[in-house]
Amino acid sequence: MPFNVFVGEYSLVEQVHAFNAFLHSRRIYPQPSTDRLPSRRATARLDVTIYLVQGRHEARDRAVLAEEWFGLLQAPRKRFIVFEKSGHHPLFEKPALFHQVMTDVVLRETYPDR
Repeated sequence: MPFNVFVGEYSLVEQVHAFNAFLHSRRIYPQPSTDRLPSRRATARLDVTIYLVQGRHEARDRAVLAEEWFGLLQAPRKRFIVFEKSGHHPLFEKPALFHQVMTDVVLRETYPDR
């Protein structure tokens, strides 16, 4: 938990939000390494391209679950993208970088002729 809260990139307000994310994840995922979560089994195969964007400083419980699920996932194409200086909300914490990923990666891979 301290690794998520006390990173140099976070302001005091962002540290409070990171702590809240930690508390929230404990209520939702009390046992992060278990396979008893139905969504992991139900979505082990998808017939669409998947882009998963995660912040490097995501709460550990959530990060581990996302990485495990992504490793199990079967999809025609999948890509795991990590924002090095972001936490739980990379879209809002690094909007310019998120826009760049959406245009330079997702859009180009989805519509290569554009």
